[in-house]
Amino acid sequence: MKNALSLALSSIVSKPLSSFLCVFSTACAIGLLTTLFLLTNGLENGFIKNSKNIDVVVGSKGSPLQLVLSSVYQIDIPNGNINMNDVQRIIKNPQIKKAVQIAVGDNYKGWRVVGTTVDYLGLYDLKISEGQTFQKPFEVLAGSATGLKIGDSFVASHGFSADTDDVHRDVPYKVVGALEQSGTVADKLLITSIKSVQEAHDHHGHEGHDAHDDHHKDDEKLSQEVTAVFLQVKNPMTMMTLPREINKSENLLAASPSYEMAKLSKNFGIGKNFVFIISLGLMGIAVLMLFSNLASNLVARQYDLAVLRVLGASPATIFSTVLFEGILIGLGGAMAGILIGHGVAYMTVLNVPSLQAMMVPFDMLKFHLNDFYLILLGLISGFFAALLPAISASKIDIAALLSKGSS
Repeated sequence: MKNALSLALSSIVSKPLSSFLCVFSTACAIGLLTTLFLLTNGLENGFIKNSKNIDVVVGSKGSPLQLVLSSVYQIDIPNGNINMNDVQRIIKNPQIKKAVQIAVGDNYKGWRVVGTTVDYLGLYDLKISEGQTFQKPFEVLAGSATGLKIGDSFVASHGFSADTDDVHRDVPYKVVGALEQSGTVADKLLITSIKSVQEAHDHHGHEGHDAHDDHHKDDEKLSQEVTAVFLQVKNPMTMMTLPREINKSENLLAASPSYEMAKLSKNFGIGKNFVFIISLGLMGIAVLMLFSNLASNLVARQYDLAVLRVLGASPATIFSTVLFEGILIGLGGAMAGILIGHGVAYMTVLNVPSLQAMMVPFDMLKFHLNDFYLILLGLISGFFAALLPAISASKIDIAALLSKGSS
């Protein structure tokens, strides 16, 4: 067995280009599968992690999916704002266990400023790494991805574009606390009180009061509004009935994050299946390439194999040598593909900020159970690609080959 393994290694090394191409084709297929599994699993887990403590989201009329994405995941533009009077009517429902309000509309270098209450931290199991939570207006808790530290001050820009010149210059925020990395949307947020966001917009409108008398009325209205409310209900039945009751209102829209994200995941599934099929196709091509390589090499090496038989190598040794060659190439390709896949997934999450609301980039480098299955896939592929050439090699006609000579 040891002799067969060393012979297989020698054979692989003796033809570096063809061996590399076989390993490379296998690595491409396995790498694509690895990246696919890591990102899709990360997204699915991120969807669950970000919404597991939120039963119902209430916001302004519009698209339910847009409401969930803009409020829970902070990756879309809100439908609008809702009046605090409507919010108070909802909160008075005896079937509601907890209600957490948020107010958004500003950003700092692309990081959204979210006005809320300390109950928001509990929704995502957030922990403060240093400092304290906000207690006064314009005090901020900084998410781990923002890069802000305790004592830093900044002025927020109006809206969600980092390039706008519309800035709240006269109402600076101050960072008083920093959050631990959580792998949730909170990592890329600047969390403050609702009053901070409302006062910032009140002041923003008053700057143009002389030119536009309507601003004051608009600002007073804004100070009585929030963007959305997250609800926790007391029983599953309420999750089914409450949205229908709220949606009867002319101004309010209720959506279930779990339901909306399940629909979105289903749509993602089409693309996921497409990539999966492509990956399997590449894997099939890799197997055929390896089979062709081993079969063609077998023809060129028949005389050498016959000499090995004369020197005492058994048919089992010859069979094992060719089989090990295929298995080693399959294993090498799988290992290389897994490393490539983890690296691509890590770089993708690291360079796409919206994905960092769902997953931690470093998690893409951790070993997963799927990696074991993909290694097994590489071994099995190499085994079956080499099986027929190995059988043929073990049955070579020694006398006929030696009588012809090495030519």
